[in-house]
Amino acid sequence: MMELMFTLKGCTPAVEERARRLLKFELGFEATGRTVTVATLFADCQISPEETAQHLMRISPRDAVDHLSDWIDTFQIDGEPCPEPKALARAALLHAGRAV
Repeated sequence: MMELMFTLKGCTPAVEERARRLLKFELGFEATGRTVTVATLFADCQISPEETAQHLMRISPRDAVDHLSDWIDTFQIDGEPCPEPKALARAALLHAGRAV
């Protein structure tokens, strides 16, 4: 019988690793040269980056794309909206190793 290994938060190590990769995904750059990542997006939206990324790794692929693209759609870098939020959300989730 195979045992599943979970962390205290109820995530598998694979989910945690994918969440870490998602948070590092680059959405763009500010004029100052600062890199804007998914972690930046979540922090600016005043939501927990780690918990939100892990949540996106556990829900259905379609819901993950929809939720992330909604956040990206409301986000601006240097006053400009992010182009193609749905495509950017898919790219970020694929980068993380998430099926979309």
